[in-house]
Amino acid sequence: MPEVRMGRSKVPELLIKRGKTQVELAEFLGVSEGFVSQVCRGKSNLSPLTMKKAAYYLGVRMDDLNDWFLIKDDGTVLELK
Repeated sequence: MPEVRMGRSKVPELLIKRGKTQVELAEFLGVSEGFVSQVCRGKSNLSPLTMKKAAYYLGVRMDDLNDWFLIKDDGTVLELK
């Protein structure tokens, strides 16, 4: 089985740190509030373009929108920094 890189959304905590709401982010991105809610719950992912816009809005790099993990062939999970 090949190695897999996965991420956990940090959007909810970034919104809190910036004093922003999911509604405000949705309006900025031009997406529904429901979609942003799904992203925050890990049920949906941002497209690369939407991720770039969200990173700009939140004042972070695109990589900062997620905690990244590598799942190795043997099932070991490594947190990527």
